[in-house]
Amino acid sequence: MIGKKIATCRENRGLSIRELSRRSGLSTVYIKGLENGTVTNPAEAVLKKLARVLYVDTDFLENKENTLEDEEWQHVIYESMCSGVTKEELREFIEHYKKTGEKLTRKSSQEKKRG
Repeated sequence: MIGKKIATCRENRGLSIRELSRRSGLSTVYIKGLENGTVTNPAEAVLKKLARVLYVDTDFLENKENTLEDEEWQHVIYESMCSGVTKEELREFIEHYKKTGEKLTRKSSQEKKRG
């Protein structure tokens, strides 16, 4: 599961394995191994390096925050997190959608905060 999260976050950030390697200081072979599941149980220091570059918490990578069972929902949440959507923005979207049925864009959310 960790490998899938790393790959999803890396792809959503538009990073190649080579670029993730460069930014994290980890080898491309090691990152490929994590992503394809041949390398398991990475050390905390490795997770910290990856989390820093991918802009996620180590808890997220380690599955400590995730109790979702449905894989499709997991993917949507992972993709949102890896794309930089904050919990606050997601909650704001949900509340807005419940009240109006209209989609709330990130741009309109940021304008609302400034205004």
